[in-house]
Amino acid sequence: SLERHKLRDPSGLRALSSPPTVSPPRGAQDFDPGDEGVEAGGLSRHNEIFGGWEVLSVDDNPVNHMVVNSALRPRGYKVTECLSGEAGLALIQKRGYLPDCALVDQCMPEGISGHQTCQELRKRYGSALPLIMVSANAREEDVKEAIDAGASEYLCKPYSVAD
Repeated sequence: SLERHKLRDPSGLRALSSPPTVSPPRGAQDFDPGDEGVEAGGLSRHNEIFGGWEVLSVDDNPVNHMVVNSALRPRGYKVTECLSGEAGLALIQKRGYLPDCALVDQCMPEGISGHQTCQELRKRYGSALPLIMVSANAREEDVKEAIDAGASEYLCKPYSVAD
């Protein structure tokens, strides 16, 4: 529901960090491997193949990738960066497995938007991939659009390493 996602503050990253051990990204712990063949088109997730947790960061701004890296890598997460929605979709298709979670920027002016990226990821992989829409927009209608596009969660920028 919209109430659950309403203006998810940068504190949403707190669920992603739990030193000294690494916990699954938000939504990943709810993943049922029994649904994998149906939900994920037969693709396994990074954690199931390699161990550890991978977060796919899809954002056209390299500075935002730096923020994600500085927040998650010290906590044991692998961060894979893509500068567009098309690149993120192509990466998953090419390598043949899913990340454990994806952070998708809502506003990417070149190519497909964050909403279109979420819609395509949902179409291809169902609910097997937790999707977190990231945006500087905190209006209720922005949150609703993101959730309607398939985002599992909504995280407002700017966020800090402490978050």
